Amino acid sequence: MGNTNPPASPGNSCISKASDYIESSCSIDGNATKPRSAYDQRQRQLADQLQRPLTREERQEVSKSLCELRNIDSMQDERLLAAEKICANRSASCKSFLVASAYTPNYDEGVVCSAVNQEWCQHHGYIYLEIVPSISEMNLCITPRTFSGWYKIHLLMRLVDEQMDLKGDGVEYVVWIDADALIISRNVCLESLVQLAEYRELIISEDKRCLVNTGVMLLRVCEWTQNFLREVWEERRYFKVAQFEQSAFESVLKRRYEGLHLLEPYHWLKGGPEIKQFAHTCVLAAHMLNSNVSDDDVFESNGLRGKAEMSAKFIFHPYGRKQKMKLLIGMVMSRGVKAVGILGEEDFPFDGGQKALLAYVKARRTTEEAEKTACDFAEC
Repeated sequence: MGNTNPPASPGNSCISKASDYIESSCSIDGNATKPRSAYDQRQRQLADQLQRPLTREERQEVSKSLCELRNIDSMQDERLLAAEKICANRSASCKSFLVASAYTPNYDEGVVCSAVNQEWCQHHGYIYLEIVPSISEMNLCITPRTFSGWYKIHLLMRLVDEQMDLKGDGVEYVVWIDADALIISRNVCLESLVQLAEYRELIISEDKRCLVNTGVMLLRVCEWTQNFLREVWEERRYFKVAQFEQSAFESVLKRRYEGLHLLEPYHWLKGGPEIKQFAHTCVLAAHMLNSNVSDDDVFESNGLRGKAEMSAKFIFHPYGRKQKMKLLIGMVMSRGVKAVGILGEEDFPFDGGQKALLAYVKARRTTEEAEKTACDFAEC
């Protein structure tokens, strides 16, 4: 694996030295198994190098760096086991991924996207879970939070906990897809994404304005993910303040010293890496996982490095945009994607336009199977 040590804070040479020294010294002796003695040893060596006593901030940096190195080391075996199980499951047609999405009954975009995403999951052999709660049920689950985006955190906590309780017999990753996010590439598989991310605990894409966008994400079923989601859920500062659960994600990642906020440049369009690896998090450029740029869009990147925004390669998610249904239908037709109905699989009726498309996929809403799924998972 590549270097996943927390980046040093730019602009502070002493802190930078502390982080760099921890990295180099640990790579020499590889001994970080005795936290206290390792801490004392690194502290003394760094003080000798600087020829002065360490400041409180520098001592904290030494402690954080050692702690993170131990955490990374302890996760290696878990990740290797996850990788082996996913490879074995793939060859044995077993399930390693559970893909979940939720939307309220009045949300037509959710109907269309769910039909497409379900067909993709069936094609790859993934478990697909569609949850259709009423608005009142959703609000009840997230109170005192007010933004519907918090509902995904509620569901993800429940799903990860349930898979953890299966003690090795559950899936390896729980995957979240927002209701207005549409899978447009039938050939992309989740196995390739987790391999690209080196089996990190959280795989997510960057946002245009924020560090991450929670519309699409892969979460490895493990204790780290359980604790992370609980911390996000309890981040009271963003219960009623934008960007709500997305800001809570960033706050907890910063508190856990993942280091996203220290990477400069960060965003791909501004010269940042296309794939950003951190201790437990992998952040992909938007076009690789979760992009709101359609095939019909022509965007410029303000001349930065001469880059222009790329259209979605895997999932098209028109977040922050108007006329979402029009954009989604455009991508359905542009990419020739397929959908699934309860009675069987077939191509979307393109010739009938948007009304025919909605009539086709809305029929799924009336089936007993869809109603049972909604009832089973809408309860808090």
